[in-house]
Amino acid sequence: MHIVLVYDVVSDSRRRRLHQRLQRYLVPVQYSVFEGPVNITLLDTIERLVHRELDLEVDDVRIYQLCQGCVGRVRHHGVAIPVADPDIPVVV
Repeated sequence: MHIVLVYDVVSDSRRRRLHQRLQRYLVPVQYSVFEGPVNITLLDTIERLVHRELDLEVDDVRIYQLCQGCVGRVRHHGVAIPVADPDIPVVV
């Protein structure tokens, strides 16, 4: 499965910490947007990490699961580099 994770974190320190920790598992495609292939175990790990870092009263994280067909239809413009999912051929 392929996910896109986006966040809006109020605190600079929490935002930096979350960004640094997410880089272990996903590719940052914009400062507050990550994406990449995951399995259910890795998704659970990422969700636990997110819950540890957030203040659920003021912060927001959304995780979108993309089907294989949807990942293949993502359009990139500008300097965006496609994030490859090993199960999906990238057509350039």
